[in-house]
Amino acid sequence: MLALLQRLQAPAALVQHHRLVLEAVDGICDALAEAQVPFDRPFVEAGAALHDAGKILFPQEIHGPGSAHETAGETFLVVHGVDPGLARCCRTHAAWRGPEVSFEERLVALADALWKGVRRPELEESVIA
Repeated sequence: MLALLQRLQAPAALVQHHRLVLEAVDGICDALAEAQVPFDRPFVEAGAALHDAGKILFPQEIHGPGSAHETAGETFLVVHGVDPGLARCCRTHAAWRGPEVSFEERLVALADALWKGVRRPELEESVIA
């Protein structure tokens, strides 16, 4: 999936961010697998690799605030052939509250927070509930 970002001309800083989130998600996935929690690991890894793809369209959000990349990223990925369910991670990594957001999508959101050392107790609780 990182190769897709590169084909879509993602800036190096954005690709590196996705690599760091992937490292965090791998640790989370390893722990869940060890605990024999059923989940779709390939989906989680792909979601972690693509969740900020919309920042290709809004590069000012790579190092600054903004949420325009979320919905735009979902549409952008679908246009480029990514499964709509997976592309949703662009939106749900920030809007993870609600019963319509899957366990796997919440894991992507959690990894996006944890890679930078940020704890989100409400998100963590929603994952372990």
